[in-house]
Amino acid sequence: MKLEKEVKQNIYKIAVGSLLCSIAVVLVFLAFGRLDYTVFIGTAVGYLYAVGNFFFMCVGITNALALGDENAAKMRMRSSYMARTAVMVAVIAASLLIDWINPIPVLISVFYPKIIITVIDMWNTFVLKKGKDETVNYEPVPDDEEEETDEFEKFVGRFSKGPVPGEEDKNMANNTTNNEENNAQ
Repeated sequence: MKLEKEVKQNIYKIAVGSLLCSIAVVLVFLAFGRLDYTVFIGTAVGYLYAVGNFFFMCVGITNALALGDENAAKMRMRSSYMARTAVMVAVIAASLLIDWINPIPVLISVFYPKIIITVIDMWNTFVLKKGKDETVNYEPVPDDEEEETDEFEKFVGRFSKGPVPGEEDKNMANNTTNNEENNAQ
């Protein structure tokens, strides 16, 4: 399994952003006079959870795309999601049950990727002046135009262009049967 350059960059952004969020959490505990070793342990556990969860999400998507089969890809992504959710529940439960882990930083870490992605989108939209027109093209690209696409775009593109793989054969069989019935009448 080889991760694309863009995926690696996104994992790096989440890792750095999660570190900044973790530092902010520690500073808030410090400001309220509640800083102790349990906060540091909870922050470390939360950081590892946030970055690890995002990393394994990327790996799950990459592996699902490598399958090439839509149904198998859906099943792989669903199982990846369920496994990551089970890990999240286990990490949160452990932080609630173990006395030397402060659960608050762990609970907050669940939201780190969402916070980071939102900040990056806002930065791109307002600071770098990249509006919707530049970041996302909602109009379909004509088939005769050549464009460089990554694996994810190829995978997602199959959902909007033409029939579902494997369904063409069924549609052809139905059309053949309908034509034979029409000719018989």
